[in-house]
Amino acid sequence: MPPKKKDKIKKHNFKDKLILNQWLISLFGIDPLRDHTVNGKKMRPFHKLADMIIGSKIEGLDKDNLHYFYKNLFDMFGASSTTSITKEQLLNYEENIVSHTQKINEKRDRPITWKYYQWLNLLFVEIYLDLYFHDRQKLLKGLNEYILRYNAHYPEYADISPYTDDDLNKICFQNATGSGKTLLMHINFFQFKHYAKVSGNTRDISRSILITPNERLSEQHIDEFGLSGICAAPFLEKQGTFSYGRVEAGKIDVLEITKLADTDGPN
Repeated sequence: MPPKKKDKIKKHNFKDKLILNQWLISLFGIDPLRDHTVNGKKMRPFHKLADMIIGSKIEGLDKDNLHYFYKNLFDMFGASSTTSITKEQLLNYEENIVSHTQKINEKRDRPITWKYYQWLNLLFVEIYLDLYFHDRQKLLKGLNEYILRYNAHYPEYADISPYTDDDLNKICFQNATGSGKTLLMHINFFQFKHYAKVSGNTRDISRSILITPNERLSEQHIDEFGLSGICAAPFLEKQGTFSYGRVEAGKIDVLEITKLADTDGPN
């Protein structure tokens, strides 16, 4: 009798295996492993969450200086007992977002007003950095528990490997062209500085570097940083090698990727 042919292991599409994104959404009581419908229409989990915060589609701040998006989500929390984030945490995250947004608006003639997807981006960063700096083991445990559920839900697909502690210091954003990534990055910089400071880790941060494709974009980013009240300058090259001494954490060095090429010698 010939040996039984093994079933071919399927591979997930990239968009279906964004574990961190799915896990963050699950914290709001939305199970990414279930089908979701709103008004009879099937939608992805992210859009289910977006539907919760859009509400009447009012952008900007209310009389309490809080985003309408926050108020809509806060109200939805009262109707759900499956959320992993408390109302107190949500308010703290929102106050941070408002504070950082006010910083980048101080020198602008036209203040920035966030779209719903931009506000959600900033909220996700708040949650991640809060856990990363204050309870990294909880972050690691939560992600890996979700991976176990995910792999069990898709037995015919190749398993997703669990996170390790070393994986947690790498994070990537995927945003559409024209979605305001540059301005979001400015807020992300303030968010990182804030959580590093309140957790007592500021001394461990030696340098912030923005890598760009070319010098023209470097100059453009430096100008944009200036409008946001962030100190930025070209990365200094000294005697043919880059200087990596400790610098003030509030400054951003801007460097073209073409200057990262391999060179001969110990440096």
